[in-house]
Amino acid sequence: MTNCKIRITLPGYENLIANEVYKKILPDNKAELLLLSRYTDLNDPALHEYIKKCTKGIKIPGTINQLEASLVGLPENIKERLLLDDLWQVVETKDRNYIDIMRGFLPSNTLDCSAKKNFDFYAGLLSNYTAIDPDSTNQFNASLLLKNSVLPDKREMDILIKHKTFRSETFNIVGHTKFPEDMQTLIDVVYGALKSPVHISGLKDLTDRVTLSLAVMHLQHAFDIINQERFDSQASSGYGALPEFPPKGPQTLH
Repeated sequence: MTNCKIRITLPGYENLIANEVYKKILPDNKAELLLLSRYTDLNDPALHEYIKKCTKGIKIPGTINQLEASLVGLPENIKERLLLDDLWQVVETKDRNYIDIMRGFLPSNTLDCSAKKNFDFYAGLLSNYTAIDPDSTNQFNASLLLKNSVLPDKREMDILIKHKTFRSETFNIVGHTKFPEDMQTLIDVVYGALKSPVHISGLKDLTDRVTLSLAVMHLQHAFDIINQERFDSQASSGYGALPEFPPKGPQTLH
């Protein structure tokens, strides 16, 4: 959810959706599209508790998410194993807060539609166009780790950009192998707009979907451990490996 009481403006950009989506018209019928958001990476124990809670209370029929779909129909002994603490490896013990910058270029006429759109529409539009035109330059996602609810020290960021750093604890770029030539300019604009924790709180919060994605990854790792345990147990008994669990492939829920 976006806190629209705070108005975040980016010099040179038009605001398509308050505090979420921005555009800049460029020459040659091109447009720059910029999406800003924030999210929290929950610590590992919190993620594991989330998975356990879903394991205990699957709601069907009805709409279920990807994590719940992975838990539907599990045998009771597998569910019981998922509830045991020794299954879960704890690496990260603190929540980590980030802002995310999604930026890319596309034909400006693709933004001319007057129909009401949302954040996901523009994110999908940008992702689909990037897939169609993978040679497009300067299309990426960048995440910045917040420290004490504010952006990283600007001097630190300037050094990372100067050395064209793709990956660090503070700053990560994914989605393109070429370091964006105008990254310094873009970071200057973002820092100028997100001056305080109040401004950052005005960004769209994607924590729920990030949590779901991370939980699915952790669950798959748990399944790998359970499969190995089943393999070791059966191998020691001379019966061989059991079928892979859970089965891969799409499943229809009724």
